[in-house]
Amino acid sequence: MGIVYYTKPIPMKEILSQVKNLITELSADALKKLADYIRTEEFVQRLATTLENGSCDACRHCGSPRIVRNGFFNGRQRYLCRGCGRTCTHLTGTLLHSVKNREGFIRYLASVVESHTLRRAAEDNGINLKTSFNRRHKFLHALGMEADADKLSGTAESDGKYFPFPARGRVM
Repeated sequence: MGIVYYTKPIPMKEILSQVKNLITELSADALKKLADYIRTEEFVQRLATTLENGSCDACRHCGSPRIVRNGFFNGRQRYLCRGCGRTCTHLTGTLLHSVKNREGFIRYLASVVESHTLRRAAEDNGINLKTSFNRRHKFLHALGMEADADKLSGTAESDGKYFPFPARGRVM
């Protein structure tokens, strides 16, 4: 029997930050190849299997390593934190936390990578426009890209502005 190496699981936040950096640096041709690979059945099945068979080494809420097994929920191992008293699964706090159709969500990521419009992504994946909106924002929120817009700071000043409104019948 060979040597077995134990590697500590990488936190989901670290993985997502690496994915964000990778996506911003890729060329258009490379993004197209990535999107094509994400759409393959092999990728979808491998990722879904990896996510379904995961384990939890620390509380997803407070980060405490003092967790114990606490039964099953929807076929997944549930854990109880002795630090904060909350329960979690290995998917808590990840992109797929409350997603019902995991394979469909994974396929949807290809549309996000290719920067398709919400309507086109919905048509390509056979989902409702609102579902497309929710999936896109869940993905962008996980990557932290929603808050990347330029933020203004300082004092804003303006001259007087006249807003016409009908004053007939109003007591001033």
